[in-house]
Amino acid sequence: LIKRIEDDEIEELILALNASVEGESTALYMQKMIEEAGLSVRITRLARGLPVGIDLEYADQITLKHALEGRTQLWSSVKKQPACYNKQMNFDELTTVLILQPENPDGDSIASSLALEEIFGDLGKEVIIYGYVHVPDYLHYISGADRITDVFPKKFDATIIVDTVTASLLENTLKGEKLSAISKKPVLILDHHPTENDLPLEKAHFYSGEGASVATGEIVYDLAIKNNWQINPTAATHIVESMLADTLGLTTEAVTGENVQVVAECLKLGASMAEIDKRRRAYMKKSQKIVTYKGVLLQRVEYLCGTKLGYSHIPWEETQE
Repeated sequence: LIKRIEDDEIEELILALNASVEGESTALYMQKMIEEAGLSVRITRLARGLPVGIDLEYADQITLKHALEGRTQLWSSVKKQPACYNKQMNFDELTTVLILQPENPDGDSIASSLALEEIFGDLGKEVIIYGYVHVPDYLHYISGADRITDVFPKKFDATIIVDTVTASLLENTLKGEKLSAISKKPVLILDHHPTENDLPLEKAHFYSGEGASVATGEIVYDLAIKNNWQINPTAATHIVESMLADTLGLTTEAVTGENVQVVAECLKLGASMAEIDKRRRAYMKKSQKIVTYKGVLLQRVEYLCGTKLGYSHIPWEETQE
């Protein structure tokens, strides 16, 4: 077993043993043997507890104890306080940085990831941006979006999660071998949303920037300033892209003078709002055929419930065309 763990570079050993004295003894012996061999491997065992259909009054104390230890949360009104960012993550020691996209990528998550890629690239780091889902076509106006890969890397030194603290938005990313690999390395979460942090990463550091950030890209800007990292024109452009994407072009009520000031500083560093808008409009431009077809659909609209409900029928043949 020891040889196989070493040769196959096993990351997790799952013990499927009987819930008996012999099973417990075997588990403890294997744990001691692996520790003495100096192997770095995660050891887990199958869950134990109440079987389906059993009445609680017939359950023994040991079974109840294991069931309580393996309990799962249904819901909680208590808000978790995310861990704060500190200087324990030494960026100077990192060679390869993995950036994780949420599984509902948007302009903020993509642009902030690309800004980090530029900043860390200037620091001599290799950056891999991973996304479980493909980037939607309408977001490809952001230069560099095609570099986001759906191939999970085998080697990296640290992980940065951008634009989410919600487990459901990383449910396919943070599980199995990927979760095991990520959990073994330092993790930093960058997010501006005021939501509960329920990511399965207890030791991760969290940073939301100074003040009320309106986009994760703004947090990237703040992190760069605090660490005296250079923000080149491309990185500055991505920061502005992220802020424009999450604020409808700086028009939402959440936008303050401080947020606008960050955009202004990025413009000084070489970003161009006109160029960003030009690329966005060019990519979103509809062909004449599409515009004509939209007119046809509008002519087909039928109304119900006193014009409160409208619908238009699209034949399957037209969707194929």
